[in-house]
Amino acid sequence: MKKVNYFQPYCLKTLMTPSFEDQILALREVINRYNLHYYTHDEPIITDAEYDRKIQQLRQLESENPEFKTPDSPTQKVGGAVLSAFSKVNHEIPMLSLGNVYSAEELEAFVERLNNRLDTRDDL
Repeated sequence: MKKVNYFQPYCLKTLMTPSFEDQILALREVINRYNLHYYTHDEPIITDAEYDRKIQQLRQLESENPEFKTPDSPTQKVGGAVLSAFSKVNHEIPMLSLGNVYSAEELEAFVERLNNRLDTRDDL
């Protein structure tokens, strides 16, 4: 009979590394809590940059593991329940968003989209 060493490092690492599904579920739970604080309580508990990193991490995991992507994921929603104290505002001019830009190339692409939308070639 072959002896199995259950304490080999790779076994321990495997036991301690959460599965992709567990990582996705944990990220969703955390992001949903962030959304509750931000949208419903108007009390953000992390910076926008930290939030963006978490969302990007979740998007990446869902992209690499589409079997775990579900309609209730924070990546499939925009915003959340808003405080009733906020009133709805109609903007005469569209509110164009910078989005999430992390490099010079992404910024250049954003400026290009603006130029196309505004039908201009002027430097912004």
